[in-house]
Amino acid sequence: MVPDCPGARRSCCHDEVTWTPGGSTLSAARPTAARPSVVETHVSRLYLSDELVVKVKKPVRTGFLDFSTRAGRERACAREVELNRRLSPAAYLGVAHVPGADGPPEPAV
Repeated sequence: MVPDCPGARRSCCHDEVTWTPGGSTLSAARPTAARPSVVETHVSRLYLSDELVVKVKKPVRTGFLDFSTRAGRERACAREVELNRRLSPAAYLGVAHVPGADGPPEPAV
């Protein structure tokens, strides 16, 4: 299990996921760790390693949600953490910002 660490930094770039809690790095790209699996839904891309899952919301707009802007995705990530942390505080470390495909960081859970 990954410890709850409010100062954690998480980043993902293509098929690499790294999480740094207070200086020790757990990386799916290390030779001793398996590369993460990538699972896509209609609204998210999830990077799954043995120790961490990072969820990045896709920039989509449907009849029931609007993730078309970074600000909208940021709000959705913050709300997801707020709601789900009540029942799974160790699983929801917070909202992180990961490198975006077009430059600016993307919010992620």
